[in-house]
This record gives sequence, structure tokens and C-alpha cells, in this order.
Amino acid sequence: MSDLSEPGLGVSSSAARNQSHLWEPEERDPWRNEAACIGVDPDTFFPTRGELANRAKGVCAGCTVKAECLDYAMRNHITDGIWGGLSERQRRTIRPGYKRMAPCELCGTRYDYIHPGQRYCSDDCRREAHRRVNVAYNARTR
Repeated sequence: MSDLSEPGLGVSSSAARNQSHLWEPEERDPWRNEAACIGVDPDTFFPTRGELANRAKGVCAGCTVKAECLDYAMRNHITDGIWGGLSERQRRTIRPGYKRMAPCELCGTRYDYIHPGQRYCSDDCRREAHRRVNVAYNARTR
């Protein structure tokens, strides 16, 4: 089993035992290297029943990759711990309407991914991308 206290994982060995397959090296995402939880005791993110999660949520509050962390937990159906600043109970309440985050192909802004064909964060980006394709096509055909 790999080291479950890797950056961005916020996982204690006891809580992670059931989900160890999620932390194999080939599953690592680059956003984990920027996680605010690097160096924080992993047990902080897995409070026991009745224990407050305020410290973990405080770490997450200032994290620049909080959205990616939450997206990871939601896509992988992780039910234990604090991920992206949300507890298991909070993630359960948003699960039915959860929309995956994806980067816009034009500007790179992360947006709520709604359907498989969606590639842009807004109509403006979609129109601009189509305009660029048309300009390139017209330049080749002249």
C-alpha cells in the first residue's frame, strides 16, 4: 500500500484503508502539489464522531485547489473525511445535483461541466472559439 499521507490527500491510514486504491501513484493529480493541507496532520481531516471539523475546514478555506479537491472526492464517491472544505454530510446534500468542474478550452477558467459535449465556460468563449476556427479556415482556403 502506498503512503497515504501524500500531499493533498489529507488521509489517515485508518480512514483510508477502505479506499487505498484511490491513492496509487498513477492516480495522482497535479493539483495535490498545491494543496494547503501539505504538512498538516492527516487525522485533522478525519474527525471522529462528535469531534468538530473546524480546523480542517480552516485549512481548506485558504486553499487554492479547494474546487479540484472537492471535484476529486465527488467523482470518486469518497464518503469519509473533509474534502474541498466539506464534510461527508455536506457532500451528500450536494451529490444529487453535483456538476463536475472542467477547464474551458478557450480561456482555461474552471466551470460547472453540465453535459459531455460542453467545452466552454460561457457563450462568449464558445462564440470566440468558433470565430477563431472560421478565421483559420478562411485563411487556409483563400
